[in-house]
Amino acid sequence: MKQFFKDDSGKYSMNRLVGFLLSLTLAGTMYQNSFSSLETAPSPILVETVGLVIFGCLGLGTAKSIMKKDGPTQ
Repeated sequence: MKQFFKDDSGKYSMNRLVGFLLSLTLAGTMYQNSFSSLETAPSPILVETVGLVIFGCLGLGTAKSIMKKDGPTQ
């Protein structure tokens, strides 16, 4: 699990940490709201926005490391 939070250079990635924490928070909120009334549910736009931030932290960071080009070939 520790390796998940490290990037290609071996340094800890804040994007991955924030994405993981937001994923846990969103999952916990959705689970808790499944037992509560509709009046206390978060607005749909808030849930979608948090989901997009998670995608930005995890998905785009992964795409960046995949698309990363090595130095010029000779």
